[in-house]
Amino acid sequence: MPGKHRPARKAPPKPKPTTAERTRALREAFELGLQMGCTPAEAAEEMARRRAAAASKAARDRLRAIESRPLPRPNTTPRSPARDWWNL
Repeated sequence: MPGKHRPARKAPPKPKPTTAERTRALREAFELGLQMGCTPAEAAEEMARRRAAAASKAARDRLRAIESRPLPRPNTTPRSPARDWWNL
């Protein structure tokens, strides 16, 4: 039918962090906050920013590795004239 479309697929829900993971994140934010002289909430934002920057750098490094690969060598073997399409 015109005008009807299939609904977009939803991404699977992220698993909820365990109590240990939440506690570890809070402790890390608290310790960073003490080092930076700010609140744990501000430290948690800084940690998220640093994680995003690290992920971006890793993706950029992967892309550079792909781009810096040597190009495949062209096939330099001579072709016989009988194999060309205009000589069929």
